[in-house]
Amino acid sequence: MFSKERLLAALRFAHQQEIAFIDRLTPEQRQEAGRGDHWSAKDVIAHLSTWKERMIDRAQAAVRGEPLPRDERSDDEINAEIFQANEAKSWEEVRRMSESAFQRVMDFITATPDYILTDPELSLNADGRPIWQSVLAECTSHTIAHLWDYHLHQGDAARAITLQEATAAHLRELDDPNVTAYGVYNLACVYARTGRTQDAIRALDEALRLRPQLIEWSRQDPDLDSLRGEPSYQALYR
Repeated sequence: MFSKERLLAALRFAHQQEIAFIDRLTPEQRQEAGRGDHWSAKDVIAHLSTWKERMIDRAQAAVRGEPLPRDERSDDEINAEIFQANEAKSWEEVRRMSESAFQRVMDFITATPDYILTDPELSLNADGRPIWQSVLAECTSHTIAHLWDYHLHQGDAARAITLQEATAAHLRELDDPNVTAYGVYNLACVYARTGRTQDAIRALDEALRLRPQLIEWSRQDPDLDSLRGEPSYQALYR
């Protein structure tokens, strides 16, 4: 059953992880300059903040009964624009972006009645997810996935695993199979990329059972490439 209190708790958790991520960066990581094909930590935070703002713009339009803002460009094109718009900003500016986006999200959820947040007719996505799940996906699942991906690129597998395990646990507390599925699916991705093959397959099995719509994406997801030759992986698709 939907609980605004648990939703807000999950959103706070993700933002706390984002701020902790910023605060733990070394001087070298803070000074790193990103490229279009290799984002720095600052680029990651700017990316996440911008997508949260875009999502809230869409959610507010849906609540007002207006057509949703449309952008016919691919995600890659949008991401390139976001990178270029923010690459010269200081860490202070990017941190303010993060705080501002988070506050907009929290204000929106707090002010919006439960019946609107849970109405599938107001979905922001083609799959019919209600607004609250779209907010959670953008502000928790998307955010945490970028943070652990950065940790993996930095060679810190333990931190990446711990972060997604904690996130999956938080998402389970919302007691919704679709939400749990995404948390467990991302956990499978982390396990697969860190060599924990059987843990990855068990997590993937649970995710696909909870949300069969993930099956097609999982077949092509590069995060799961290390599993393809495993008989127990292949058995999931029979």
